[in-house]
Amino acid sequence: MKSKIYRPQWVTGATDDPDSKPDVYITAEVPGAVQLDWGRAKGLPDHNFGSNVKLYESLHNKFWHYKTEFFVESVDGHTPELVFDSIEYQYDIYINSIRLISGQGIYTPVRIPLEEYSDTRIEVEVLIYPAPSKPGSKTRHEEYTLSCKPPFAYGWDWCPRLIALGLCGDVRVEYLPIVRIDSFVCLYRLSDDLNSAQITAEYSLKGYIGSLRLSVYAPEGESVSIYDFEPDSSNGKFVFDIMSPRLWWPAGHGEQPMYKITLCETSGMYTGCSVSCDLGFRRVRLVSNEGTWDEQKVFPMTQNKEPITIEINGRKIFAKGSNLVPFDLFPSLVTYDNYHRVLELVRDANMNILRVWGGGYVHGGSFYDICDQFGIMVWQEFPLACASYPDDRAYLSVLDQEARSIIRKLRGHPSLTVWSGGNELFNSWSKMTSQSLPLRLLNSICYEMDPLTPFIQTSPLYGMGHGHYLLMADSETEALTNIRSSCKTAYTEFGVAAPSPWDYLTTFIPENELYDPKPGGAWEQHHAFNAWGDEDHWISFDHINRFHGNPASLQEKISNGNTLQALTYRYLFEEMRKQWPYTSMALNWCLNEPWPTAAGNSLLNYPAEPKPCYYSVREALKDRKASLRFTKILWSAGEMFTSEIWLLNTSPDAITSGTLRIYAFVDGKNCLNTTWDHGTVCGLTNLQGPEISFILPESSSYGTSCFEIVIESDQDPSLSSSFTLLLEDKGRRTETLNGERDIDK
Repeated sequence: MKSKIYRPQWVTGATDDPDSKPDVYITAEVPGAVQLDWGRAKGLPDHNFGSNVKLYESLHNKFWHYKTEFFVESVDGHTPELVFDSIEYQYDIYINSIRLISGQGIYTPVRIPLEEYSDTRIEVEVLIYPAPSKPGSKTRHEEYTLSCKPPFAYGWDWCPRLIALGLCGDVRVEYLPIVRIDSFVCLYRLSDDLNSAQITAEYSLKGYIGSLRLSVYAPEGESVSIYDFEPDSSNGKFVFDIMSPRLWWPAGHGEQPMYKITLCETSGMYTGCSVSCDLGFRRVRLVSNEGTWDEQKVFPMTQNKEPITIEINGRKIFAKGSNLVPFDLFPSLVTYDNYHRVLELVRDANMNILRVWGGGYVHGGSFYDICDQFGIMVWQEFPLACASYPDDRAYLSVLDQEARSIIRKLRGHPSLTVWSGGNELFNSWSKMTSQSLPLRLLNSICYEMDPLTPFIQTSPLYGMGHGHYLLMADSETEALTNIRSSCKTAYTEFGVAAPSPWDYLTTFIPENELYDPKPGGAWEQHHAFNAWGDEDHWISFDHINRFHGNPASLQEKISNGNTLQALTYRYLFEEMRKQWPYTSMALNWCLNEPWPTAAGNSLLNYPAEPKPCYYSVREALKDRKASLRFTKILWSAGEMFTSEIWLLNTSPDAITSGTLRIYAFVDGKNCLNTTWDHGTVCGLTNLQGPEISFILPESSSYGTSCFEIVIESDQDPSLSSSFTLLLEDKGRRTETLNGERDIDK
């Protein structure tokens, strides 16, 4: 008989202290959050609309009391357990008013045996404490440092302060067979030549099981091998080999085969006594970037820039992708469909990696299953970000517990490529070092539990880059110009800010505010103003005006911003690709949002709406493409336009020799017609071609117009590409810093 499961119904209520009882209880949805329950019960408006989120802000300061009653059945041959998959964040659990467990964390399940309560009705209470906050904190970056709670919930430049609390995971009563396989995990090590895999199957048993069968199934489902053996203890290991395993590869480099390993008892006495796990075989390493050792010119001679080139199965990979923030402010609202939709967009954008940023949640298991399936590598950070976490014994104890639960959950996924301690921990606002105990602890746990997956302490490390995040690197320099003269070992964060598309803005900005964007109100609440730095840094109207002047309508200005964001993101990604193999990664900040933003850097609006820049990035990340290398996006009439021609190839397959035809068009007139006869471009290699140049003519359009350069390949049409750039007519328009126009009559 398989396990029987019962899910109880819950109510919840709030008090100002832990010893009082709520005057009123409301219906609680589990999985859920107290803010969502309170909003439903009190008829509060959608927290995503306008400035409504302020109505929810104080709820995390209360003590929340969850309560339920149910009858514990006596089921022959089974034992009952009460299981909490995830509780957020600090809690006490009571049965019949007796406190049984106190704890904190999100990622460590709680299991309570109920056998002593069989054939009785019990009352279960869960007391949720207020959101953790460091006493005396002067900034939000100090506030969250004594807990493993996701820092983003305390407010960030792309999400509000809304600190979720509650029973955020499934809660159930499981009637488990007394005799069962209680746990099963398979770990492996590939041989140096990758021609065999040694598997260590670890298991634990409850009750007496005299014989076990371990079966291996190939990706198509056929049986590969069967092993029968007698366990010699309740906690055991079985070691075996798989010869010539099919290897798992990132997207664009090969297939993603997954093997299934099952373990079952063979006597026939205990039906349903069977477990399984999936394995994808790959070897991952972080190796030094090409040329970094050669940069050492003076003593002391020691390791130079941090190794940050991903090597899979002996092949160096150019990692192209994005940074992933939480899918929602509330993890209980995220479903398999949410994961699948976003990861489909990642795959279709020709990406092969996501950095799961340390300020957010560790995702549900199905997220990593889909990454395995799609060939999306995962850089997984622990829940530390942008702060100095203490060498405090109590904090380290919880971090140890949570880290082990996270590793236990994720190890074995072939998509898991890098463990990282957290985000921006060695920066001036964090001031942690390699000697900080939280990072030493995380490194040691990763080595103990998952030694063959690389670990880095934080991002960025020496040689890597975070920034910039705007259209302009400074008041005079375009972001593209800046990156063109940079050469980082990895660009693990960079962004381009712009307003969200107009049609999207109308869904959450109240109509009475929509046509008057300014600090305060819904525009600021959704991060267009005062989110970071100067007051309009994310909406970037001043930068947009530098490129386009001050247009007649708000919709036109926003459209101009969307266009600039799309062009800049595309050309930044293509520039970073040209810096391979010294540069090994290009991961923009960021992919997604946990709620609607009025402006920002993301490629997708909440929950999964592609912006115009998503499609330009998709074009930039095609495995094989023709490209141009120019220094800026905005050019002037009469200026000499120059650019190198390139062929980019991040795939393992060669581009055969052929001819590229290059054309330039201004106002529909052809200003350039040339060719490049190129040789073969080997896999994982770029090829620099000749330089093109021509004088940009006056445009017949007023102000800023566009010109286009087209590259066509007769031999391989998939290489063909076109490039849109901006042309400013200096004779007709001058533009001041505030966007005013001086029109020549």
